[in-house]
Amino acid sequence: MLPRIPRQRVTSGLSNDSLQEALAAIGHRTSDTGVAQTLLESARRLTGVALWSWDLATGRLTWSREMFDLIGLPPGPSPTWQDWQQLLHPDDRVDLASSDMAAAAAGEGWHVVFRALPPDGRTRYLEAWSDVVTDDQGDPVAVLGATMDVTTHQETVQQLHANREVFRLAFDEAPIGMAMLELSPAAAGPAPLVRTVMVNRALRTLVGAAPPEPEAPPLDLTTLVHPDDRATLDALIAVEATPQIRSAEVRLVRPDGSDRLAWVHAAADDGEDLDRVVRLILHVVDVTVLRSTQAELERLALTDTVTGLSNRAALEAAAQQALDRRSITGPGLGIGFVLLDLDRFKTVNDSLGHVAGDALLVEVGRRLRGAVPSSAVVARLGGDEFAVLIATCPGPAAIADLAEVIRLRLAHPYTLAGVSRLNTTASLGVTWCDGAQNTVQDLYREADLALYEAKAAGRNAVALFDDELRSMADRRIQSERHLRAALAHDGVRMVLQPVVDLASGEVVGSEALARMEHPELGLLPPEEFIPAAEDTGLVAEIDSRICELAITALARADGDPRLLRIAVNVSPRTLDSAEYRSRLRMALRRNRIDANRMLIEVTESSLLDAASPRATQLRELQREGLTVGIDDFGTGYSALAYLDAFDLDFLKIDRSFVSQLGTGERADAVVSAIITLAHAHGMSVTAEGVETAEQAERLAAMGCDRGQGWYFGKPEFL
Repeated sequence: MLPRIPRQRVTSGLSNDSLQEALAAIGHRTSDTGVAQTLLESARRLTGVALWSWDLATGRLTWSREMFDLIGLPPGPSPTWQDWQQLLHPDDRVDLASSDMAAAAAGEGWHVVFRALPPDGRTRYLEAWSDVVTDDQGDPVAVLGATMDVTTHQETVQQLHANREVFRLAFDEAPIGMAMLELSPAAAGPAPLVRTVMVNRALRTLVGAAPPEPEAPPLDLTTLVHPDDRATLDALIAVEATPQIRSAEVRLVRPDGSDRLAWVHAAADDGEDLDRVVRLILHVVDVTVLRSTQAELERLALTDTVTGLSNRAALEAAAQQALDRRSITGPGLGIGFVLLDLDRFKTVNDSLGHVAGDALLVEVGRRLRGAVPSSAVVARLGGDEFAVLIATCPGPAAIADLAEVIRLRLAHPYTLAGVSRLNTTASLGVTWCDGAQNTVQDLYREADLALYEAKAAGRNAVALFDDELRSMADRRIQSERHLRAALAHDGVRMVLQPVVDLASGEVVGSEALARMEHPELGLLPPEEFIPAAEDTGLVAEIDSRICELAITALARADGDPRLLRIAVNVSPRTLDSAEYRSRLRMALRRNRIDANRMLIEVTESSLLDAASPRATQLRELQREGLTVGIDDFGTGYSALAYLDAFDLDFLKIDRSFVSQLGTGERADAVVSAIITLAHAHGMSVTAEGVETAEQAERLAAMGCDRGQGWYFGKPEFL
């Protein structure tokens, strides 16, 4: 029912004695309708409101013309009491009638707001005042009243109540912390007077505050800010900053002494001068976990997760910085650079498994750190390849001597978990430069030529780059000759490694991996010939050959679950090849294969520039229906930005992350964060290098979609 103002004795001008005497003189019961109407018309002109009278003996209603207009009726005879009741809102009708009768019988006037339903169907809110007219004996004989339309006012009040409730819900029940502050310019000094008006439940939870006591003042957010960040908050909420919208990150100190990093966004009302109170709404979001995860991912972008050393990206940045500073180094000082590979590391992995292989890599990293100056940059570039950068090295002999110290340290036997004694050695290539013409690529190329020489010399050796090593170009030509021969005589082979749905355990596809037949060394894995293929530009032909073999396999459709979908690796240089894209399309059409059964895996270096022609080619492949994703995520060029710049379909977590599962909370948290990040960007996730049941179970529990590794099956010929 509509809330109404309680009825009360009215003492307004409508109940003056002269009006009662005039009504009493009209036939004692106001039965002289004509005179009563004349009196009502006079009162109407004086008051400007609708007037009416009610003869209690006859039940007759007498309305002024304004009353008809107010109800939305054409002027005419005043309605009967029953007709009037039908014009009232049903929820107000019975109560209003019974209350009116009771008030009239008691001789009391009333003041009420009620609803009427005129013929036009639009509900109107009416506010009425009345007084009871009595005869000489004091008995009530009539009721005289005035009524006005308060619809606009009531609708405004209701809208204000609704807006207030909406604001309360939006404020109190918001999932992020919110606070309302009032700022008043200080009487003296630049600092404003700050008063916390209200805070919501989420903010109390964020800062660990207890529920508020009745009548207790609101929680003062400004007192919870870390002392070192108070100036930041003061600048954020300063009066002179309004009505701008600003944001900043501050630390909030909880009652237990712990800190929470919060992002605070301030929005102020648009005050026209600084003498008035300014209201600010603060949105406070707990970003502690987010910033920690971002920092960890950014650290991983520069860190090898297996050994904890720098990765290729960090090494190249340090090398470039050293080259940029070479003009201010002392006389005779230059840059020393060492590349090293562990000899026969593949044998260790094949015989002892990747877990033992990773343990060996960790120990190698520890020994490297102990062998070089603290200022040196030690990096793992991938696989069993490491590098050392000395930014201020006296000369070639000094870096060669350091490399010999490293070689001797790495040659000492290793004791690993489950392996009593393991012997391995390293081959090292060394270069030194002090000329302004050198680049980071020069360092790599020269050290790589020296490393190739050390391996050719029987491994477990150090080779220093010099003019004689330029003959390495001849041997590279020989490698190219073998590669071309393999391509010409079907010497490039394809093996498939199954990919498994971690939830169901079923094989849902495979990855196609390249192998090359060598006339002397036999069947070689990719790491033995892809670098030469990259250098010579033959990698596009290898990628095209593997792609065509994979599509031909898909066309067999013989029930092998590995042939449901096949992923192929595509190098950055291959993406530049129009011939590769043409051969891919032709193979799909020729074999009548749906494009979405082919998955294209690219390295992160392919995505560094979202506006590059290479990135455009990737998007074109996606538009044609192929599925495109990132291979070996986090191995050298990790950057959160390209996840937003590219609409990718899937992400493959590098095995170096997976191998660390179960070794500590941080390792698990990193993998979980990558999965969450990928899912947030709409990508499915495949974990590479899954070798144990525990790893598979942990990945499934984290929500990882698929797994690939020796636990599910080794690469095999079809």
